[in-house]
Amino acid sequence: MIVSDWSKYVQGDSVDEWIQFLNIFGWNITLESKDKFEYVYAGDHTLIKTERKNEQKTFLFGMAVALAVLPNEILDDIKKLIAE
Repeated sequence: MIVSDWSKYVQGDSVDEWIQFLNIFGWNITLESKDKFEYVYAGDHTLIKTERKNEQKTFLFGMAVALAVLPNEILDDIKKLIAE
């Protein structure tokens, strides 16, 4: 588990919960382990390819924090745009 002052902004302690949160905003995040690499995809696009699962987790946590610290009004506007 990642422990930091930023963790108070992100709901959940697991990668699955972070992905669920990110996918609310239309990211369509999926993970894959292949050929000794860890991948994070947004739809068909590779966001990160790394040799360490911890780096994959840190990347997802960072994405979740980046959205979670936005004011609720902005988050609501983003959700409305995605729904259109």
